[in-house]
Amino acid sequence: MKELTDQIGRGTDTFVFLQGGGALWRANLHEVASVLNSTDSQSIPSYYSPKDCAAFLRLSNFERLPTDWLNRNAVGLTRGGPTPIANLLASQGTLFYVQLASEGNIVEVAESNGPLCLIGSGRMTPAQLEEAAKLIDTTGSWSHWWSFAIKPKAVNRLKPPFDLYLNTGGDRLEYRFRVDALTESPDADGMTSPWPNSTLSAFQDKTRVGAKRSEVCRTWIRVGVIERLNPPLSTKNFDPVVGLSTRATLLHQTTFGYAVKNAVDQENRVDLYLDPLLIDQILAAVLGSSPQIVLAGPPGTSKTWVAKAIAKRITDSPSAVRMVQFHPNYTYEAFVEGLKPVAKDGAGIQFELTPGVLIETVRDMEANGHIGPDAPVYVILIDEMNRANLARVFGELMYLFEYRDEKLRLQYSDSFSLPPNLKFIATMNTADRSIRSIDIALRRRFDVFELSPDHEILEKYFATRSCEILNLISGFKKLNEDLKTQLDRHHCIGHAFFMRDGLDRGLLQGLWDRKIFPLIEEYFFDQPDIAGQFSIEKYWPVGASDSH
Repeated sequence: MKELTDQIGRGTDTFVFLQGGGALWRANLHEVASVLNSTDSQSIPSYYSPKDCAAFLRLSNFERLPTDWLNRNAVGLTRGGPTPIANLLASQGTLFYVQLASEGNIVEVAESNGPLCLIGSGRMTPAQLEEAAKLIDTTGSWSHWWSFAIKPKAVNRLKPPFDLYLNTGGDRLEYRFRVDALTESPDADGMTSPWPNSTLSAFQDKTRVGAKRSEVCRTWIRVGVIERLNPPLSTKNFDPVVGLSTRATLLHQTTFGYAVKNAVDQENRVDLYLDPLLIDQILAAVLGSSPQIVLAGPPGTSKTWVAKAIAKRITDSPSAVRMVQFHPNYTYEAFVEGLKPVAKDGAGIQFELTPGVLIETVRDMEANGHIGPDAPVYVILIDEMNRANLARVFGELMYLFEYRDEKLRLQYSDSFSLPPNLKFIATMNTADRSIRSIDIALRRRFDVFELSPDHEILEKYFATRSCEILNLISGFKKLNEDLKTQLDRHHCIGHAFFMRDGLDRGLLQGLWDRKIFPLIEEYFFDQPDIAGQFSIEKYWPVGASDSH
């Protein structure tokens, strides 16, 4: 039993498997004792007599498994060595130890290659989190303790910065901490904060805050960003990491949950790549003073992807997001409302007033009772906004964009106003038409956020993926430096062109021939001699090496 007690004390997930009545169950083991205390005696079934029991186990999180699960995933441990489970299960009433035979089978989900993150359940009050945010503003970081250690198998995968999600209760992961540093006590006695200047005064110079094991300062983290998630996430957004957590133990009072964002959620994790400060500025604008924003940049800077991710972040449902792409023939009638010919039986062709994307969206909001500053957010995504005649498409909206609390008569309808919870997120390709050429009145009504080619995004992307182009980053930087010198920052090549898992020479050559160089030729359509100075060999010579 001592080995079990030591294993539990190290924070290692420990299980008990129970078989009977044709069923197999797994439960988490929290404590092993030879003597029953008065409190626990009340939880013993009446058909057991404590004096007849050799050991007492405290269990939780019972989970039913397929009856053959142990046969497929574990071996028994006996004095004679590993033993098939089937041989041991034949002994009724016998306690035996098992070793999970394959770490990949401990849980029923496949391990993801995404970045490892932690889920922590803690008693942090809003006042403490507010004080922590003030510390970050003044010192650049906030340090906090946890009572349990990092599992040894997780140490090599937890490379700061990483995310820690705070469970505030009821599977509500309401805060995300960006952990920039982590350190652990060498033993179970705890340690004082290694970063006292960024530690709340109540915890400075403390190795523990009480007599309980859950009050020992075992692990300290240094946080650089605290983000409140709206809406909160839940463990449904995560997959437990094989060998470290199970679905049942992602939320636990005595250990961290070890997880990766699941594939669906990863696709919308804009914060994995973009500067957190820029994300905060975009969210503050669209949810606050500027409900109309533009994401502008050269081709390949992930404008549409970021727009979709931001829309998903601020809405409650996919049905609250509408997307439209502008083009030279796009009209007021398609976006707002207009008269359209409709064939009528026996009456020939008649013109009917037909709602456009905007009016349809507002009617849906009204039907759902979702109008008002505190109602759920709706978003209209406008891709390639600058390709249309904007004054003609928007019409009266030019006024309503600025004066949201007023009503105005439309061309075909009575008075209309824009709901305060309807947001507009547009994208502009600056190589197609510079934002400087956009109508000044419209420019004043939209906050513009510039997304530029970013080599750091490529570095983050390939940190968890393979790339055989060793000098990819330096070549990418040199290419855009040359384009800026010859043209300007609006005519560069974005990072998204290169974001291909397993990028090798053949794939890079294809990207250059079919996507990148044709774009450069378009940039220099009347200067073919200059376009000819750009070649794949100039920026990514065969056999060259670099930091990436």
